[in-house]
Amino acid sequence: PKPAARGKAAEPVDDAKGNEDDKHLNSIIKLKDGRLLVVGESGTILKSTDAGKTWSAIASPYKGSFFGAIEAEDGAVVIFGLRGKIFRSDASLANLQLVENKSVASIMGATRLADGRLVLAGLAGTVLLSNDQGKSFTKGDTGSTKAYAATVAGAPNAILLVGEAGARDWVLAASPAAAAAAQPAKK
Repeated sequence: PKPAARGKAAEPVDDAKGNEDDKHLNSIIKLKDGRLLVVGESGTILKSTDAGKTWSAIASPYKGSFFGAIEAEDGAVVIFGLRGKIFRSDASLANLQLVENKSVASIMGATRLADGRLVLAGLAGTVLLSNDQGKSFTKGDTGSTKAYAATVAGAPNAILLVGEAGARDWVLAASPAAAAAAQPAKK
């Protein structure tokens, strides 16, 4: 929608090119360079370079639903969704590549930690961690089968997961950089 004056309803934008089939749009993020990225069902990926006035479709390698996206520290974009599918592209968004992982559970939310690690959360207690800007992910053991809808950084070296069982803290293993720094120097 176009912004509304105080107290008035927003007006819909009719030029959302790439979404002519009226697909559900599930998430929007703002990239460091100011571009907006929207993901949705049937592999929908839309970008705007003018603060949402106009949108263009990005070719999608996947026809299933995307539920979210996150930008890595290096500017790469990680898009995730149905059946554990994760795709990664450099900042150009021109070459989305499948990121293999051991999950088939839908991924619903993500966060980037202060140390650059990416954390994805989803159905069936799924938490996936990346130490390499989203090039690979390892599965974390939450001890739960409950769905997680979102995650944010929590206490030091922990995340907060929210979902069908409420909110809970989950302690992370130290990042590789932190673990290396904690090792005594070899003589």
